[in-house]
Amino acid sequence: MSSKNYLRFSKKGVPLAILGLPRAGKTTFTNRMMTGQFTEPIPTMGVHFERTKIQDASFDIFDLGGHKIYRETIWENYIRLSYGIIFVIDSANRETIEESKKEFWRSVNIKKSDEEFLILFLCNKSDLEESMDLETLVKELDLYKLAEIPNATYQFFKVSMKTGENFDHVMFWLQNKANKLIHKRDISPLMFLVGQRDGLPIFSIDRKEIKKDAYLLSGFLSAVKNFASEIFGEEGTMQFIMSEGHKYIISATENHIYALLIGINDSHEEARRIIEIINEFHRETDDFNELERFILKALKLDMTQYEIQRTYDQ
Repeated sequence: MSSKNYLRFSKKGVPLAILGLPRAGKTTFTNRMMTGQFTEPIPTMGVHFERTKIQDASFDIFDLGGHKIYRETIWENYIRLSYGIIFVIDSANRETIEESKKEFWRSVNIKKSDEEFLILFLCNKSDLEESMDLETLVKELDLYKLAEIPNATYQFFKVSMKTGENFDHVMFWLQNKANKLIHKRDISPLMFLVGQRDGLPIFSIDRKEIKKDAYLLSGFLSAVKNFASEIFGEEGTMQFIMSEGHKYIISATENHIYALLIGINDSHEEARRIIEIINEFHRETDDFNELERFILKALKLDMTQYEIQRTYDQ
């Protein structure tokens, strides 16, 4: 993921990952969203990004290449960082149904969390005579099992990107559900800290009324993370701590630890998503000045309300 795409993930548009096998109609769907018309697509290599608006809802669309190499390398990060997935299948191609089913449920399992997310399942190419009916597709792909995921808001449609069949219904559903989801994902950052894994802080950004001791906090969070890793293993380490009516969202790499302090009612899923964006960006640079600038943009902070403590040379 390039630094450009990291910044796009931090914008106000609802980030959605468009998934599916090659030639299912992912890029055709993206193009129709952008232009309202059918265009012959060029196969997506890697990631194709578009920003669009449907009435009062803005969307950041990440159209992901459907070839195996992309499914195995880039899909997971984009799925995790998105508010939902749009999965497109070719309803006229019976030979790809099993593979589509496998990739769809793998994607859903990646996205499962304790906060609401969107699933839009599009059965494309309904204009073709050999297109399977929706009832058959729901049964063969086990789509009825989505009802067992309490935090998934989902819908499936038979569509034709070529003729535009059901496209208006798809857009109405997407706009309606996304607007409701946006308000559930709000956060108001109170503090952000980057430290060495051994507990030495690199810099922290605090609201003026919070003013945490960066050395003490970094050492405490590092100790908690290291202790949890020893007890549960890295995959089982705790991801947030409740304290004084706040939540500390924590993430750690081999060398660094990150913490974001938010209000008790703020979305820890959104906070976790932002930390992951910052974490991924940090993997590409050792320049703390550049990292600091990126964090300020990602958190959208009014710096008249915050103070920065640094231990690195500017």
